[in-house]
Amino acid sequence: MIRRNFGVIRAIVFLMTVLLSTTGHAETVSFSGFMSLVGGQVLSGGGTSSYAGVDCPCFVADWTNMGVYNKSFSVRPESRVGMRMNAKLSDTLSAVVQVDARATQGSSGATLEWAYLSYVPADDWVVQLGRKRLPIYYYSDFQDVGFAYPWVRPPQDLYGWEVNNFNAVTVARTGRWGEWDSRASVFYGRENSSSNLYAGLDYPGESVDVTWRNILGADLELTRDWFNLRMVYIQSKIDMKSNVSGPLVEGGVQHIYGLSANANYDNWLVRSELSYFDRWKDMGYKSKAGMLGVGYHVGDYTPMVTYSRFMDANSYGDPNWENDSLMLSVRYDLNATSAIKVQYDKFRELSLPGSTSGNADVLSASYDRVF
Repeated sequence: MIRRNFGVIRAIVFLMTVLLSTTGHAETVSFSGFMSLVGGQVLSGGGTSSYAGVDCPCFVADWTNMGVYNKSFSVRPESRVGMRMNAKLSDTLSAVVQVDARATQGSSGATLEWAYLSYVPADDWVVQLGRKRLPIYYYSDFQDVGFAYPWVRPPQDLYGWEVNNFNAVTVARTGRWGEWDSRASVFYGRENSSSNLYAGLDYPGESVDVTWRNILGADLELTRDWFNLRMVYIQSKIDMKSNVSGPLVEGGVQHIYGLSANANYDNWLVRSELSYFDRWKDMGYKSKAGMLGVGYHVGDYTPMVTYSRFMDANSYGDPNWENDSLMLSVRYDLNATSAIKVQYDKFRELSLPGSTSGNADVLSASYDRVF
């Protein structure tokens, strides 16, 4: 939320004001945006949920923002709009601010997703300071931009955790490794999230605050012709505190690993990704998730079949949580800036029946546009 990061916003705005007053004005200012009108419903399903406020049969399409479909058609769980301002302050300094608004029930309105300064000290190098998307996944940077990917949504078995963004310093470099184009970055930061929706699922009637501190990570992306490979590693400490139960986690250590491999060869496209969250030592559980999708361009149409799976394990005796999804999607490009997509998800709960949301068959469609 904007109010959750007021200190960071105030610092960035102050710094931008000083820079603008020093340089006299921004050399160029440009605006861009995106929108996704998404509707869907659960066609059939079973089970009940132990999660607070979730009415099942249901399908959690967006874990971070708790976008949930049930048997009534709705456009609220995933519809969104975003606006971005890019300001070039000098030949070596620029600023980006992006605000998103969601229709999700319970959303407080506009949220600040990006607010950072970029400094280019030398060719191929950039230093960024401010609020950004935490690059856990391949689509993290543009997960909200529906036009950027072939599905109505990235596979929800894989995408979605307590934290999406962070306040950080990032140092990145682009270059060439032989025949490969490369981009590498290291980053360090922190994120505070009050009344975290994801963390609060297991604590009905309680408000849970989450802090990821000492976030330290690095990623590497390599591209050659039609093939792209990305690797990421992130570690941090975690604090969780309930307004009722008190401290839940203090200084828990987590390690995050991610790997994606994507191909666009002739008319074929392949999307694959794996993630692994290790919280075993201090929090007693670990999880892994993955997806594989294959599609084919037929004129302006892109039909695609995607399979995803999530599994976790714990040390405190509860049954493991496991589920998977089969997704059939078709994208139709209306023009260079807009697309329509239709998607059918068959979600299966493979263990611990009744503890999450049960099985669900879901039909959804979207109109995505950039401008």
